[in-house]
Amino acid sequence: MELRELTTNFRSDYYTFPPDHAVVKWCQLMKEAIVKMDRHLDLKFDELADLMRDVGFVDVVLRPFKIPLGTWPADPVLKEAGGLQLVALLEGIESLSLALFTRCLGWEPLEVQVQLALTRKAFCQKKTYGYWPW
Repeated sequence: MELRELTTNFRSDYYTFPPDHAVVKWCQLMKEAIVKMDRHLDLKFDELADLMRDVGFVDVVLRPFKIPLGTWPADPVLKEAGGLQLVALLEGIESLSLALFTRCLGWEPLEVQVQLALTRKAFCQKKTYGYWPW
């Protein structure tokens, strides 16, 4: 069995995201909305592995890796994966965010669109060398 879980803790090994960065804000808003639904979005990978062992799985292996966002990696496989991740996020960010921001956070749809425009632009910045830890 293989599990692939996601975190909203967008990271970079080379860039420090300021607290007012649009990506940081979007990630915080996503977490806030999910919590208001009595859910959680960020799994602790070590705890997930322990849960699998607790229910009887053996030889549980935890292999965290980085999924780049954008075509910044030099490695051709990671460059392609990062490009696909970026396209998927840019095209899907509205469907990920709209209901959460309007229903859970009380935002107006126009406010959401403005925030998403800023977030899309920020996700496209190559200088951040951003990735999702998996």
